[in-house]
Amino acid sequence: MKVALYFTSVAAQDIVTSRKGVVLVLWPSSDYRGLLSEPTMIKPSLELFSSIPIRVSSIHLCLPATPNDILRNMMLFAVGRDRRIRTRVHQG
Repeated sequence: MKVALYFTSVAAQDIVTSRKGVVLVLWPSSDYRGLLSEPTMIKPSLELFSSIPIRVSSIHLCLPATPNDILRNMMLFAVGRDRRIRTRVHQG
């Protein structure tokens, strides 16, 4: 968490980054099944994305290959409706 806050503060101070935005690359931990049992994490994720002080130009979700799309759907819901257009999902 400290690293994410540091990167956010450094990116917010750069003029080019504030104009063009940043690319977020997100992936769940190896214990992603815990995400599925904690649906209460979605609301804090939405609040986190809305409070980032920099422009997010795109989001890449790197997910493991799973037979069902529950994890993908939960992550896309956590990203939020307005940022879902600029989100790409990579599975495998």
